[in-house]
Amino acid sequence: MFERIQSLLGSIVPGPLDEGLKKQIAHAIKVIDPRLLAFGNYPRGYIKSIEMACGYAETLTQSLPEPINLSPGRFASDPLLHTLFTDVGAINTTVHESRELMSYCHNHGKPKEGELFALMGMRRHEKTVLGREVAGDQLQSDVQQRVVYFDSHTLCLPVATREAFTLQVKQHLFDSLIQRFRSQMVDSLEKRKELQTQRDIMVAREHSHNPLNAGEEARLDAVRRELEQLDREYALTNYPSLLANFIAEQQSHLRMERVEIPIDMRGVVRESHDRLGGRFTFYDLIGRDRRRWTICPVRLPVAELHEVMQCQGSGKERWMEL
Repeated sequence: MFERIQSLLGSIVPGPLDEGLKKQIAHAIKVIDPRLLAFGNYPRGYIKSIEMACGYAETLTQSLPEPINLSPGRFASDPLLHTLFTDVGAINTTVHESRELMSYCHNHGKPKEGELFALMGMRRHEKTVLGREVAGDQLQSDVQQRVVYFDSHTLCLPVATREAFTLQVKQHLFDSLIQRFRSQMVDSLEKRKELQTQRDIMVAREHSHNPLNAGEEARLDAVRRELEQLDREYALTNYPSLLANFIAEQQSHLRMERVEIPIDMRGVVRESHDRLGGRFTFYDLIGRDRRRWTICPVRLPVAELHEVMQCQGSGKERWMEL
């Protein structure tokens, strides 16, 4: 009998929140709108949404491949490095110009040994060129070919251990979802503000010596109705529902796509048995900043890259800006 009473009370009075989940909810709500912290449905109104977002970020993180060695010494023998970079200098430049690596060195000191882990982002492009191709025993010129190349290489989330790197990527992807929701809310509230301005202008005219005509009166009524709907939909008390709807469609806001492309040693899209050619799988993150980024976890061998870790970034990186 006592156990039944305990079970009943447990269904009515929820137990304490997991501390990790509680911190994630607080973090997310502060990003979305700190005023939500003062409402009665906080934090429990957001539990399911934040749990789903955390789980989705975990799934995306686990779908990434193992880190590759971003080693200049391997450029001449590693087909993937040869495909991602034009030359050894491009690898060194990527390391040298990394603002996040500069920040890491500033906060922790430039490492002297071991390795760092980081997430590398790139833009992948394809273009059509005219090149030469062997067909049977003949060499044909001016053959139309598709070439794949990469640029805008950036490094983010540098850290000293694999475990810490995994946690950082997961948190980064979670933050991406929350930032997308916040951006959506900002856009919607900006639309409401524009409608409010339209309404105020028409109301002012309505009370002036230049009254509205029938068409303008109808437009004013339509604006008022739309504003009433937006006021209800984007009231702070409705944010738990808005976030739940957003997270239910999380794949449309942030997703990972695997793309397999055969590439030869010259970057031409074709099946190849060249020493530096092959069939490569790329992982594209879509939705972070409305662009498609090819991402790849990397290991940075400190001993080999120590000289180019100048920690004086050029500020050229554009990826992962909030």
